[in-house]
Amino acid sequence: MHIKFPYRKILVPAGNGQRAQKSQLVPVIHIRIFNKEKYLDCLTYIDSGSPNCLFPGEYGEIIGIKNIESGHKRDFFGLTYGIDKVKIPFYSHSIEIEIGGYKFPCEGYFSRDYKSQALLGQYGFFNHFRVTFDFQKEEIELAWK
Repeated sequence: MHIKFPYRKILVPAGNGQRAQKSQLVPVIHIRIFNKEKYLDCLTYIDSGSPNCLFPGEYGEIIGIKNIESGHKRDFFGLTYGIDKVKIPFYSHSIEIEIGGYKFPCEGYFSRDYKSQALLGQYGFFNHFRVTFDFQKEEIELAWK
């Protein structure tokens, strides 16, 4: 199974001596996350530097995880997670992810303190796919392992 996704263009705000916004290509794809029958469609960054799949706590609440903090606690910090050197507690929960009609299990980490874009990382995403980033063609290809 192979699925291709286009890179997405996002606007980068002006700053650091830059006068106007500019667009930037990023590896962001639509996924669906499940907890039993409840699900949420969301945009996620494919982040080869993230060891795990990270989600804002509200995503977990939407899919029916009643108590985010009931999961196994793990602190994450660093630029890799878009957190900028701040330690944030995340809590793991067994969920499922669907991409292009294919569903697979994932240990997702949720935090009420995490306000950034959801991330697809090494365990839970890359361990299921061979991922090819082709910046020149502006596409991402996923091949089921």
